[in-house]
Amino acid sequence: MGTENAWVRTALTAILYVLALAVGSYLLPSDPTSIAPVIPIIAGGILIGHALFTSQLDRMGYALIGFFAVELLLVLLLGAVAVLGVSIPVPAGTDYVIAGCLVVALAVSYFRFGGRSDVSAA
Repeated sequence: MGTENAWVRTALTAILYVLALAVGSYLLPSDPTSIAPVIPIIAGGILIGHALFTSQLDRMGYALIGFFAVELLLVLLLGAVAVLGVSIPVPAGTDYVIAGCLVVALAVSYFRFGGRSDVSAA
């Protein structure tokens, strides 16, 4: 019975992480019907697969924290630019730049700042 519960818990956690990535990826793009929001979802799916394969799903939770922290910073930055009326050179395909920033944040958070495996649980 313990293994069944662990399997269900792991599956539900992975589904929750995919849903969180999907919601987070569609918050910032100016055109939610474009392909740009799918890029972080695919990258996150690959990382979730890696986390499931290596039995380190907790690291993905830390990566999602970094993902949403960068997303919050991007929201604040884009809001400040809009309110202040500052003219900044925006690269073509801004939605793809935002998607790239989110993918980098997710990958760095997962591989660098994810749970420490060298710390033993007491």
